[in-house]
Amino acid sequence: MKTKHYIYKNLILFSVAPLIIFIAILHFVAWQEQSTDFENKLMLINNNAVQDIGKFIRERENLVQILSQIDRIKMFLAEQQKGDLATENEKLYINTIFQRIQENQEANLLQDEKEKIVFELNLIDKTGIIVASNITTNIKQKSPKFTELQQYNNNDNVYISNLLGDYNNKTSLLVFAKPVYYKDNYVGFIQLIIDKKNIEINTISNEYKTVKLLVFDKGSNFIKKSADNNNPVMKDVYEDNEADSELISKWFSVNKTEQSKGFLSYRNKNGQQLAYYSNIPNTSWAVVATADKQELIRLFEKRILLASLGVAIFCFCLALGGWILTQKITKPLQDFIEILGKVKAGDFSAKFSSKEGEFSEVAYIFNTLMEKINKDKHELLQREECHRIIMESAQESIFEWDLEGDTVYRSGKITDKYHYQKIYDEDHKIIPPHTFFVHPDDRELYLNHMRDVLAGKTVPEIDIRARLNQSSEFNWYLLISKAVLNEKNEVSKVIVLLRDVDKLKKEVEELQLRAQVDLLTGLYNKVTTENFIRKYLNNNARVGKHALIICDLDNFKKLNDTLGHAKGDRLLKGFTENLKLSFRKDDIVGRVGGDEFIIFLKNVKSNEAILSKIEAVQKALADYYDINSRQGEQVCIADISVSFGVAFSPADGITFEELYEKADTALYLSKSRGKGRLTIFTQEKENDLT
Repeated sequence: MKTKHYIYKNLILFSVAPLIIFIAILHFVAWQEQSTDFENKLMLINNNAVQDIGKFIRERENLVQILSQIDRIKMFLAEQQKGDLATENEKLYINTIFQRIQENQEANLLQDEKEKIVFELNLIDKTGIIVASNITTNIKQKSPKFTELQQYNNNDNVYISNLLGDYNNKTSLLVFAKPVYYKDNYVGFIQLIIDKKNIEINTISNEYKTVKLLVFDKGSNFIKKSADNNNPVMKDVYEDNEADSELISKWFSVNKTEQSKGFLSYRNKNGQQLAYYSNIPNTSWAVVATADKQELIRLFEKRILLASLGVAIFCFCLALGGWILTQKITKPLQDFIEILGKVKAGDFSAKFSSKEGEFSEVAYIFNTLMEKINKDKHELLQREECHRIIMESAQESIFEWDLEGDTVYRSGKITDKYHYQKIYDEDHKIIPPHTFFVHPDDRELYLNHMRDVLAGKTVPEIDIRARLNQSSEFNWYLLISKAVLNEKNEVSKVIVLLRDVDKLKKEVEELQLRAQVDLLTGLYNKVTTENFIRKYLNNNARVGKHALIICDLDNFKKLNDTLGHAKGDRLLKGFTENLKLSFRKDDIVGRVGGDEFIIFLKNVKSNEAILSKIEAVQKALADYYDINSRQGEQVCIADISVSFGVAFSPADGITFEELYEKADTALYLSKSRGKGRLTIFTQEKENDLT
């Protein structure tokens, strides 16, 4: 049988050849990865050492820098320069500083280590003589490296020497120095001398055991070498001859610059070696990390052997399993191909029967799938019919925008299908159909909504004002949009539903308006008035000048008691009708009590503007009297007038409560001084009232 022979041939071909090719590729890729990892680990170890030594240098630089800025040290050197003898207190002060620094440096050292480690802090005058030191025997001695330091006295940076030898019978020392200035005059140096043993470096690699670290100064002097990783104690080795002479020779041939870094390859008695070097930032020192390449090769060979063995076992098992599987595939496979041919011809009633292992599951799934296809086919026909009926009878307007066909299908009370010409905005973004049927104030909201839909985002419902044709009025609609994706997961269609909510929207607005106004006067009620003023002050209290006015009708209760509440209500209505005409649309006018009103004026230019408004209010009351008197009606037997209290923001307060309290105080003063008056709040008036 062709299928069986084909399977046998391919099992042999794809179990031996792939194994050979895969092992070869595995060797190549693994070697590349292992080499890269080896180099990266070497770079990482080097960089860690650079950071540690850089931190060590910066700490010493900072120490010298700080000491050079101490005023008493500057003055001490200046007095030495003039020939003045320093007082005992000044000497004691400087010696105390140096001794405490030394104690801090030796805090974690054992006694024998303190005796071995060199740490000297010297204060040097302009002639190079040590005038103060934590080592008393150094005083009055000539400073080492002073000739080189003199060339550095105009440099504001800290001087770092090369490795220094033969100083006080000690070798391997480093000098940090900083010129000291007093009143812009050079007066000497702060000098720190330390042993290179103070520098601590360790290799950090659990994987590679031959990694070493070496440190060179700017003169390419060998400063320090870390311990070999094979030594668990990790003791530092100080002798120069411990460094590989081949590496040092290679290092001297490198063209070193401030930013130099890179790899070096060399051979020594142990074989091929690899080194990585880099400079310590802001210094001329360099760190070199070196390792034996033979270690890389040994580690690589071990990994390749294990990987190859695993691949060989895997391929063998795969070939064996494939051969067994072949025995159970060919017959059911032939039957299945015949059934698929019937399905291709349109016979979805065909059944596949097999009891051979997994093919029994395939048969069950296939037969279940065929039954579902038949069922879904009938349901789809029914849904299409229902959808057609719903689309034809729906009260909403439903739009189907086909982006690929450049067509719009609209269903609802009318049904049509038409082509449209694509229109783009200035940013070359497509403008959706019917954009110009949307109210101009809602057009930006509509465009952002549709562009989010075109981007495949899930968007919320929005309310917009629109008209379905150019001759109709704008109504409120609820807009619901949904994107339809094609097989490329791109938006191919957009379904839009417009539901007429105009009546509901206007009813809600009407209810909201009723809840905000006073039913008798049509002005804002107390709650709404206070909320509007608070909201405005929260955002604008400190910007511009605003006025809160409380006005109260004088003797209004007497009018109610004598002429009745009907006359009183009529007076309030007539008064407030004229009151509305006296103020701007953006001013806040409200009734907060029976005969008490609040007026909030925004951005008042001057007090004269307030007076003109007050005159308008008084005129409104006078006009009401005049009109009703001419009609022969008794309007009042009491002396009705208006009293006012005024407070300004931000001068008198920035919150509603503060302004109301001040304006109410001013109103009280108006009423107590004869009524029918205007009082502007001042602190002096409040004090008089108190």
